[in-house]
Parts: sequence; structure tokens; C-alpha cells
Amino acid sequence: MPFILPLRYQPKTTIGAGGMGVVQLYRDTSLDRDVAVKFTQRLDNIDRVYDELRALQQLRSNHVVQLYDVIRKTPTSFEIALVEEFLPGADLDSVGPMSGQKLLLTLWQISSGLADVHDVGLIHRDIKPDNLKAGADRHLKLIDFGLTRPTGTRAKTVGFVGTDVYAAPELYAAGSVTFDRKIDVYAFGVTAWRLTGAAFPRCLMLRPPVFDQSAIDFARAAPTLPQDIAFQLQNCLRTNRADRPEISVIRNVLAMHILRDRHRALAVTTGQESRLDASQRAIRIKVSAGDSVDIRYDGLVFSLTSVSGVVYVNNMPAAAGMILPGCCVIAFGAMDRPNERVYTTFDVSQPEISI
Repeated sequence: MPFILPLRYQPKTTIGAGGMGVVQLYRDTSLDRDVAVKFTQRLDNIDRVYDELRALQQLRSNHVVQLYDVIRKTPTSFEIALVEEFLPGADLDSVGPMSGQKLLLTLWQISSGLADVHDVGLIHRDIKPDNLKAGADRHLKLIDFGLTRPTGTRAKTVGFVGTDVYAAPELYAAGSVTFDRKIDVYAFGVTAWRLTGAAFPRCLMLRPPVFDQSAIDFARAAPTLPQDIAFQLQNCLRTNRADRPEISVIRNVLAMHILRDRHRALAVTTGQESRLDASQRAIRIKVSAGDSVDIRYDGLVFSLTSVSGVVYVNNMPAAAGMILPGCCVIAFGAMDRPNERVYTTFDVSQPEISI
């Protein structure tokens, strides 16, 4: 018995087929937009369809494909069709090597979507270039959530599940394998390597892969990458998952470099304003002969370059080299003498990243 969709959905063409079924392009005449409809072909894949449904129900992200509707084959059937956002752009597997700002922006979009997935307690499990596509808004989006699992007791598998090269070393273990979101971080690192255009080193092609620091060198594979980003990407491929960074850390470092020299900060001390940006990189805040700080903007962060007297940042003792958070209070004077203290509010304006 075929699926019968509501009349608002008018068929256009088939746009793909895979393990979960057929994907067809429809026109939603009520909302005047194209949509992708995923139909289940085999009942033994129905669990994957429901896993994708449960995952996409929880996610609202500029970098994750959106779920619009769910249609049952019959009122009592377990078979469902998922109506999802149509992504007209190419997937990353068909895109050539990247460098410079384009590579940074692409990695930031992937890490942003993956961080949003992790923030709701999910593990994607199949991060790779052909599961990343551009939407009509030019945002790169994660797709194919059929292998997604929540963190916790369901985050285990028996037998290998995933894609060779992109699968983390722990997934190749025998028997019941417990995993966490660090398998996504590993796959992100492999995806980053693929986007540089460099050939995969032999150590990543093994089953299981092993980390060889002499062979996995992001600074050599992508010379335009800032050193700290290359370091973080390198660590994504560590054999020990505890040594891999959280994806949110990578996202934040990427954002910082993409917005180089575009941050602005405002310091206000007893009504007096001081501004820092690319045109005014250093200021001194002096409240008495003995209490002062120097703050410098290096294009990436705002930090204290010198501290004189008794100074606290958000009630923590200040010291030269301290990086100031985006919003903080700098207090001058001893904590046990509140009436004599002077306060500076320090706020950083974060511009948006444009795609």
C-alpha cells in the first residue's frame, strides 16, 4: 500500500535513496516551499526513522536540518514519512579542498551544529562530509540522524556501526561497545582533515585507527590555519577519547579567529567610559596612586597586561596575563573594605558571524 500524502504536498522528483529509504522532493503548496520527504522502504529500518524523528524533534539550530511534519502511512501504521527542510546545496563530499577564511567558516558551521546536537544530550554517530549540506540560506547543516543516540545508557552498540576512516578507535572494540559524544569529535577531526585536501595518512586508514603525531599534522596539511586551531584539530584525533576536546571549545576558538579585530569592549569607571577595539588596542584604568590595570586587545581577546595594587575580576584576584571574560566587573580595593572599593564594568560586544 503506497503512502498517500495530504494534498498540500505536490510531488516533483526523487532526489535520493539510501539505507533508510527514498527521499523525494515535494512542493508544500500551503507554505509555498520545497520540502524533502523521507519514505521508509524496509520495515527493518523503521527504528532508524524513529531515531531521526526523536532527534530532530529536539533540535532547533541554524546548522541542523529542520523537521517540518510527520505523516503516518495509515492511522495505525508504524510506517511514517518525515517531511524535512529541503537543502538544495551540494554536500561537502563533492566540494574541493579549502583554506583560509573559507575553511574556518566551514569548520565553525560544522562545530556549531554539532555543539547544538551535544547540548540537547544527543550523539550524531555519523559525522562525515556527505552528511553535511548547504541550505537555501547558505548555512551548512547536519543531516541524516538515523544513527543518533542519547547520551547515557543507550549509547552502546554491538558490532561496528559507522563509516570507516570517520569512526573513532573505540568503536572497533569487540562485544558491546559503550561510546560518548567524543566519537563525534573524532569524526569532526577526520572531516576537517578531508576538507584540507590532504591525503589520509595510513594511521587513520587502519582498523582501528591509531594516532601518529608525526603523520597527523594539521599545520602541514593546512598552513593557513592558526596554530591554536591546528592544535585543537590535532587533538580531535587522539586515540584516548578523554584527550579530545569538547566540540564547543573548538567552535569558540574558530569564532574568535573568524571575528579577529572585530570585537569591541566598553569599560565604565564612575561614569567615565573607555573603549577598546582594533583602532584603540590598549587602555589604562587608574583609580588611585596604587590601584590600576592595563588592558590590551590583540585582535582575539582582551587581557590584563599589568596589575597594580589590590584588584579583582569577578571576585577573583587579578593578575597580568588574565583573559577578561565577555562581561565582568573589575574591583579595585580590599574586599573587607567595601565602602572604599571602586568598580569598573567591562562588556564585550560580540559581532555576528556572517555566512
